[in-house]
Amino acid sequence: MPAVKVLGPLLLALFAALPIGAALWAVGAQMLDAAAWQALWADPQTWRAWGMTLWTGLASTALAWITVAHVLASGFIRQQLGRWLSHLPALLATPHAAMAIGLVLWLSPSGWALRLVSPSLTGFDAPPPWFTTQDPWGMGLILALWLKEVPFLLWVAATQMQREDLRRRWQAEYALAQTLGRAPAQAFAQIIWPQLTPRLRWPLLAVLAYGLTVVDMALIIGPATPPTLAVLAWQWLSDADLLTQSQGVAAAGWLTGTVMVASVLMVVGFRVVSALRKFASRGSLPQSQATDRVGLLQQKTPTWVLYFCRRLPLQPNAMWTTLLTTYAAVGFALTVGSISGEWPVPQLWPE
Repeated sequence: MPAVKVLGPLLLALFAALPIGAALWAVGAQMLDAAAWQALWADPQTWRAWGMTLWTGLASTALAWITVAHVLASGFIRQQLGRWLSHLPALLATPHAAMAIGLVLWLSPSGWALRLVSPSLTGFDAPPPWFTTQDPWGMGLILALWLKEVPFLLWVAATQMQREDLRRRWQAEYALAQTLGRAPAQAFAQIIWPQLTPRLRWPLLAVLAYGLTVVDMALIIGPATPPTLAVLAWQWLSDADLLTQSQGVAAAGWLTGTVMVASVLMVVGFRVVSALRKFASRGSLPQSQATDRVGLLQQKTPTWVLYFCRRLPLQPNAMWTTLLTTYAAVGFALTVGSISGEWPVPQLWPE
């Protein structure tokens, strides 16, 4: 009986591994084609597309990370984090492509944002020649990625902050830090955030990998002259010419290497920060166990985190409100757009 239990999964794994292995072998053979790499480097779009990929992927990841820190700190301090996070399922259920389409419906030159103020304030009776979506700077793609990745990181953080053992310990240490003279924002930055950050490094890595390789959102709202390298690779792979397909395989390999290097740098960065924190905590005088732990955590906190958290607003969180409002506006635009036809600019509502 134990042999039967093991044989079933092995056969299933072998059944799945055969086609995947054959595909990887074919891709590997194409990736070693020198002519494909020469065509990739000779293409005038390659380097600009790669630079746009790095810019949009890194910028959206950094913005998502800062936003998550801001929302978690403000919600934890005001004891409203649980109520805020109850909205996450609806945000997570919004598809990436749907988010990009909804933003285009609002932000495009013929979108609702311009229709709301035209022609009374702008004087436009036709869409202006503006780059508000598919802009050459990648700002639309960064906005779309930021809106989709923040709920994911918040959801991962919620799984940690709502664990009963961690929640009780962190609340006790947070309260103790305030009794030692720390302001609420400083206590969060020195006690909660240093312990939460290492638990979010792999989800953050997933966010970065997606931002560097996204295709569907980049096709809808991303730059087009040139597009990101992931979009270029997808277009080349879809071409009927074999050399162009090989060029797409080479681009995909280059993009894979980029993700691997970025991942290694991120992991090394987390380890360096952790090592610096441990080095900074040497020489502390032990007091009681809880007080000593809080003292160590206070010493480990980077200065920029304290600077950022001192300026956290204690009034209702504007960033979280903006996030919810944007998702609601996108859902409204998608709902109306799914049942309406075309209507001319500057008409606000379809007839």
